[in-house]
Amino acid sequence: MLTRRAFASQVLGSLSLGLLTLPGCRKSIEFEGRLIKSVLYTSGGGMTGGGESSELRRQKDGSVTLATRSREWHNSRETGFDYVVDESAFDRFAQIANDYDLLAASKRKDSTLIVYDAPSSSLSFTVMKEDGTYDLDASFRISSNQELTDRDREGFHAVVVALSELAAASEGVEYLEPATMTIVAAGVQHQFTLNESPAAYDLASRCPLEIEIENYADNEKIFHLDEPLDTTDAVLATGEAGTLCYFEPDNDVVVFYKDGEPADYSPKNVPLRLKNYARIATDGYRNGDFCMTVGYPGSTSRYMSSWGIDERVNAINVSTIQVRGKKQDVWKTFMDADRAVGIKYASKWASSSNYWKNSIGMNKAIADLGVIKQKQQLEGKIRQWYNGRADLKNRFGDMFQKLEEAYGKRREGVYASGFFRETFMRGIELYRVAYMINSMPQDADSTEAAQVKTRMEAFFK
Repeated sequence: MLTRRAFASQVLGSLSLGLLTLPGCRKSIEFEGRLIKSVLYTSGGGMTGGGESSELRRQKDGSVTLATRSREWHNSRETGFDYVVDESAFDRFAQIANDYDLLAASKRKDSTLIVYDAPSSSLSFTVMKEDGTYDLDASFRISSNQELTDRDREGFHAVVVALSELAAASEGVEYLEPATMTIVAAGVQHQFTLNESPAAYDLASRCPLEIEIENYADNEKIFHLDEPLDTTDAVLATGEAGTLCYFEPDNDVVVFYKDGEPADYSPKNVPLRLKNYARIATDGYRNGDFCMTVGYPGSTSRYMSSWGIDERVNAINVSTIQVRGKKQDVWKTFMDADRAVGIKYASKWASSSNYWKNSIGMNKAIADLGVIKQKQQLEGKIRQWYNGRADLKNRFGDMFQKLEEAYGKRREGVYASGFFRETFMRGIELYRVAYMINSMPQDADSTEAAQVKTRMEAFFK
């Protein structure tokens, strides 16, 4: 996703320019016949524990890039933006260096009032000769810990402002440094790149850990955690070699060192034998026996008519397939473009995709098995049964005609309601928020209000 960001407020807020001054000599920098390789500004350190930087750099392929980075004390990961800018951007910085004679400023001695716990900032110009070698005479570095003159500080400030304005005027691609974790076992280091899930952050926050690693099966190394990880919005792991994941039931961190395959036979692998379990009677049932419906949610479409199944296939399932297919394509575009969005929407996308695939598979199975035709044949047998008796014909004679008419009248409404349900009720999140708020009881202290609040908190987690 392309975004814009000006670094002026953060960068300038970190400058430490209130130092003692000494007059300095002036020596002009002539950049003719030379190329500025890079202009780098850094700021931070001290009690802030973080820092920021902006670097204008000439790449090997001739392109010119501007990279802005930020690192906070509580987060060791760098974030920022990368920009591709015009080569002429260097002209402005060459002019500033000449106007303020920054080469002379770089010769100032360090201040005797340096506070090493305080944040500092620095500015570096790297210059190259025509033959491609570095020009040490023209390259220089200035630190805010030096005894700078007022004019030195003005030049320093002018470079920082120019970098900020260049970033603000350019289109940048967001940069996020992947967090890594290193596991040392038997003196060998193994580095893993972590995703952005709460579980990964939770695990990283507990490091360093000195813990026993165990073998499991023939493709895993595991270690047990004392406290469970936060698995909110966690992505399901697969068993490819090199994967670091978390097995929630046993509270174990798992490292797959080779692809998962069926385990070889082992006498240690024995069937689970429970002391207590529900026995199924094989001698039939009697009046008063306990009866349990096996399955979830305990309902069935087995006795639906041929018209009901046709409605399910061509109105309900088709609307689900059509809308969710488009909706998931939109989600996936943004999920693939931004890892943070991908993590946040992973569960929602998987949930939507689950029933989308269910509808596709159901329609295919009904067509392949000829379920509607089978139902029509069964309905024909039922007609023969009641047509053979006058009392039954009087009772059921128009049953199938009424079913056909009723399903036919509501077909368009069912199809349209499927679109409404998938787009508004299950698509636009603002609608769900409005619905939850609208269902909030007037009594803010009621149990129902607490339930609505719980749903809202879960929605905005």
